[in-house]
Amino acid sequence: MGSQESCLGECCRRLRMRFHRFEGEILPTDPPDFTSAAYWLAHPVHHPGRIAENLPKLAYTIQSDGSVRQEPIDSEFSDSATQAPADLFYLHGTMEGLGNRASIGRYEKEVWQGFNTRHQMTIVTAFTSACKAYAPLYRQAAMGGSWDLAYQDVLSAFEHFLSETGERPIVLAGHSQGSLHILRLVKERIAPDQTLLKRLVAVHAPGMGQWIEPSPLLIDKEPASAEKQSVAIWAAATPEANRKWTLIGFMSGGEGFSEFANPVAWSGASLGALLPDDNSKLPVLFRNFVQRAEVVEGLLRVHHHPAAADRMMTLHSGRQDLHPYDVHLFWGDVRERVQKQVMAYTKRQELAEKNLQQSREIEDKVAEAVALHTLLAVHLARRSVEQAIQCAKDAALLFQELKDSAGLARSWHLAGQLHLQLKDQSNAAKAVECMEAARDAQSDASVEDQATALQSLSAAHLANNNAKQALEAASLARDMCKEADPAVEAVCLLRVAGAYVRLGDFEAALSAASDAQELFREADDPLAEAGAAGLVARLQLERQDLSAALLAADTARALLRQTGELGREVGMLMLSAQVGSLELAAGAQPGGGKAARDFYEGRGRGKVLAKAKEAVSLSKRLNSNHFVAISRVAQSRAKVSNGLLEDAMTEIKEVLPILAGCGDSRAEGSAKLLQANISVLLGVPDMNSAKEALECFQAAGRPHEVAQVQAVMSRLRAKPAQAPAQAQAQAQAQAAQAQAQPALATQAKPATIDKMALPLPERVKYTLTELVAEAIGQEHMEEDRALMETGMTSIASIMLRDRIQAEFPEIPEMDLTFVFDYPTIREMTGFVLEQLPDA
Repeated sequence: MGSQESCLGECCRRLRMRFHRFEGEILPTDPPDFTSAAYWLAHPVHHPGRIAENLPKLAYTIQSDGSVRQEPIDSEFSDSATQAPADLFYLHGTMEGLGNRASIGRYEKEVWQGFNTRHQMTIVTAFTSACKAYAPLYRQAAMGGSWDLAYQDVLSAFEHFLSETGERPIVLAGHSQGSLHILRLVKERIAPDQTLLKRLVAVHAPGMGQWIEPSPLLIDKEPASAEKQSVAIWAAATPEANRKWTLIGFMSGGEGFSEFANPVAWSGASLGALLPDDNSKLPVLFRNFVQRAEVVEGLLRVHHHPAAADRMMTLHSGRQDLHPYDVHLFWGDVRERVQKQVMAYTKRQELAEKNLQQSREIEDKVAEAVALHTLLAVHLARRSVEQAIQCAKDAALLFQELKDSAGLARSWHLAGQLHLQLKDQSNAAKAVECMEAARDAQSDASVEDQATALQSLSAAHLANNNAKQALEAASLARDMCKEADPAVEAVCLLRVAGAYVRLGDFEAALSAASDAQELFREADDPLAEAGAAGLVARLQLERQDLSAALLAADTARALLRQTGELGREVGMLMLSAQVGSLELAAGAQPGGGKAARDFYEGRGRGKVLAKAKEAVSLSKRLNSNHFVAISRVAQSRAKVSNGLLEDAMTEIKEVLPILAGCGDSRAEGSAKLLQANISVLLGVPDMNSAKEALECFQAAGRPHEVAQVQAVMSRLRAKPAQAPAQAQAQAQAQAAQAQAQPALATQAKPATIDKMALPLPERVKYTLTELVAEAIGQEHMEEDRALMETGMTSIASIMLRDRIQAEFPEIPEMDLTFVFDYPTIREMTGFVLEQLPDA
C-alpha cells in the first residue's frame, strides 16, 4: 500500500510540474504569440536553417534485383528560401495527446521518431521547392480538446502570415488535423475574399479526406494541369487495407470524400520517398521505394518494391494504414508538383500581357478589353494597385469605343474603387472623376445598379472632403430605392448619415441611422442592423444622450452575439463600457438626470467594469494578443472610473510591452498617456510616460493626440513629483482633516441670478462655482482653495471634469487630471476662458 501511495504522489507531483509556470516560462496551453519564434515550427526569419537541416543529404536507390545503391545528394534538393517566388502556409497534424496544447520547445530536443516535430518538418520540406515556409505551432485539438479554439489559433497565425508576406503567391498545405483546418480556412477566410483567392496557387490537404462542396478550386483527380488552381487530397494505405479500419474511414464513418489525387500520376513515376535512416534518424531519399499507386475504393493504394517489404511494414505496423506517411511516400512528386504550380502561376502575368499584345496587333477591341481585365486581376492579386487602375481605365476607353455601357460603367467604377484604396487626397479626387463617369454610363441600368453607383460616388466625395456633394449623391440614391429592396435603401441611409456627420448635423445623422436600423430589421439582416445600431450609439454619445447611447450599444452587442461576429462584439462591449462610465459621472452629480442617477445609485459601477472584463475575456478567444491588449486598456479606463487606480496602473504596465511588440504606436501612445494620467491621480506624476506617449503619437502621425500630450506635459512640468509614501500620507491626512473638521470659512456662493446677463468671465466663474459646490456637497467654496483639500476623491474629480466638459462643449477635450492640473476655481476659470473661442 505504501509503495502505491508513493507512486501516486510522484505522479501527482509530476503532473503539477507539467502545468506549473516558472518565471518567464511559456506553457503549451497559453494563447500563442505569433510574433515570437517559439510559436513557429518553420519560419524564414525566426528559423532560417531548419529547412536545410531536414532536406536529404543521402539517397538509397533500390535496384531491379533488390540491391540498394547509396549515393550522396549534392545540389538536387536545396533550400530555395532566398529566391523562392511564393510562400507556404503549412498546418501540422496532431502531436499532443490531451486538450489544446501547442508543441512548443520540442524541436531542438527531438529526433525523427513517431509523429513529432521532426516528422512534421520533413513534411514541410516537400513544399519548399519554390516556397518560403511558414508553419505555426498552434494549440492543436487532441483528445477532449476544442477544434474551434485550435482554428482560432490557425486564423490568428494566418493573419500574421499575411502581414509578413505582402502580395506574394500562396501555397496552402496541411496534414491530418492540419488539413481540416486548411479546409475551414479556405471556406471561411479565403474563398469570400476574391483578392486573396487570386493569390492562391494551390492547396495540398492530405490525410483527412474531406473538402468543400461546391469546391472553389479544381479538384486534382485526373490529374489536373499544374497551370490551374487546384486542391490535391489523398489518404495512403496498402493495397490490402480496408477503408473502414483506416483513420479517414473512422473519421467519416467509412464514407466521405474520395476524389483523391495520385501524386505518382503527376509525373508518371515515383520521384522518391523521404524516410528516416534506421540509425541516425536523419531524412534519406529512397528511390524506387514506391513502384506505383492507384485510387481504389476511397484510398490511395501504394504498391511498394518487393525488396522494401520490411521497411513498409515498419511504416504501418501491420495496420495497413499509411496515414503518418501520406506525404513522405510521395515526397519527390510533391516537390516537383509545387514547383510547377508556382512557376505556372508566375507565368500568368506574362501570358496576360502576351494576350493583350496580340489583341492589339489584330485590333480586336473586345479581346483587348477582356485581356485588360485579366491583367487587372493579376495586378490585384499582386497588390499592384496603380497598374490595376491603368488597366481599368484602358478597358473603359475600349468599352466606350464599343458602346458597351455596362462594361464602361463597370470599368470606371472599378477604377474609382481602386483609387479610394490608395487613401490620399489626389487619388480621392480621381476617384470622384471615375465614379461620376460610372454614374453617367448607367443611365439605362437598373435602379439598384444606379443606386450603387451613387453610393460609391458619395463615398468618393467624402474621401475628397466634400460632404455636401456626398450628401446629395447619397440622398438621391436613397430616393431612388424607396420602392425597392429595403436593405438597399438602408445602405443608402447609412451613406446619408455619414455625410451628415461630416457636416456636423448629428440630429439629421441620427434620424437617418435610426431609419436604416429599422429597415435592416425589416430585411431580417441582424449583422447590418448591428452596424446601424452601433452608429446610433455613437451619435447618441455625441448628443450626450447617454441612456439612449447605452441602449443602442447594448442592442448592437446582442445582435452581434447572435451572428457570431466576435471581434465586433468586443468592440461594442468596449463602447458600452465607455458610455457607462460617462453615465456614472453624470449620475454622481445632483443635476445629472433621473436615469443617470438611478444607474449611479444602482449597480452601474459593477455593470461598467463587468462589460470591460467581458470584452477582455471574449477578445482572448480571438487569439490576438493585439486585440486583447487594446481591450485591457479599455478595462483599465473602466477601473479608473471605479476608483481602482492601483489596479488600473498595474494592468497598463502589463499591457504596454504587448502593444510595443505589436507595433501599434497609436494604441501604445494611448496606454502611456493613460499611465501618465493615472500617475497624477495617484499623486506621483510620471513625466517619462507622457514623453513616451508623445513619441508614439508622433511616430503614428497623430497630430491631435500629439497636441494633447504636449498640453499634459506643460502642466506636469509645473507639478513636482512626490514620493509614493509622501503622496499616500498627504492623501490620508487630507481625508482625515475632511472628516474631523467642519467646513472652513468660505466665500458665500452667489445668489441665484440670471447667468446670461453676466459678463463672460463672471458667467464662467459663476458656473464653475456651482459645479464645484455640487461636486463636493458644500454650499460654499473659496475661490483659491484646492479642491483636494475638501476630501474630493479621484473618481469624483473625474466626474467633475466630465460635468465641466459637458457645460463647455466648445473647448478641447480635457485630460482626466484636469482637477489636479487646475485645482482651484480661479485656475479653472482662467483655463476655460483661454480655451473658449469667443473669450
